[in-house]
Amino acid sequence: MFRQASRFLLTRSSAATMRWRCPFSTDLPVETAVDSKFVDAWKQSIPNLDPPKTPSAFMKPRPPTPSTIPSKLTVNLALPYDSLVSAKEVDMIIIPATTGQMGVLPGHVATIAELKPGVLSVHDEGTCRIHPKAKLSIKR
Repeated sequence: MFRQASRFLLTRSSAATMRWRCPFSTDLPVETAVDSKFVDAWKQSIPNLDPPKTPSAFMKPRPPTPSTIPSKLTVNLALPYDSLVSAKEVDMIIIPATTGQMGVLPGHVATIAELKPGVLSVHDEGTCRIHPKAKLSIKR
């Protein structure tokens, strides 16, 4: 039985690959694939009820990706009892996460990270220039 399991898995994976062009995509297909045999059998057995809907029928398509990256990042920082920052436009924010320091710039991909105790740095203006011979100029 176990000797034939690898053959079974290989034939199943190749059939699944042929059926789906992008198996790991989070985008919804343009058209919902409906098995016509199932719908016909459903209509014959229970003609007064609509066929059941799949979860993809209830999902909304992902909003389109903007064509340009925004110049600023909008930050809201709220505590249970107060709002420290509300809709402030900043250049960058550095977040202490359990996986390390995470810098977020405008246009960053959607991410969920677990925060750890540390300093949250918000950069709203200033420039940094690195010169030859180990010189660094920071202007605000």
